[in-house]
Amino acid sequence: PLGKVVSGSVHQVPVDHVDGSAAITFAEMHRYLAGHGVSITFSRGANGSLQARDKVTVGHKSVVAKVSVAWSITNNVITLTLNGLQQLSSAVGSSGVLAVPLQGLPFRVVLHSITVTTDGVAATGSADHVVLGS
Repeated sequence: PLGKVVSGSVHQVPVDHVDGSAAITFAEMHRYLAGHGVSITFSRGANGSLQARDKVTVGHKSVVAKVSVAWSITNNVITLTLNGLQQLSSAVGSSGVLAVPLQGLPFRVVLHSITVTTDGVAATGSADHVVLGS
């Protein structure tokens, strides 16, 4: 009833649809991947692209290699595919593919897209038929 809303005693509100975003910093991605034995770090490349870098050994010399990264998101898992430079791909296995799961999001949020920011990536998503409360 309107009286409860006006008096401030409403603590839960059913909502048909919500949109939102989740920010994941490059530092958080690095910590997650390092915990899984992957030393690759990420940064924003030219024109908002995502790039990966790692130290690789060519012959007897170590160099820092950078490659572009293609990404997709399915079932709240960001899939990162390293493009080019076979040595860097070997750091994550022969496929050159990494998965960053974003499971357990509140309100059963389903992520739809990601964009690269200066500090990391922003994943946007939505949820239907949720109850917001304090």
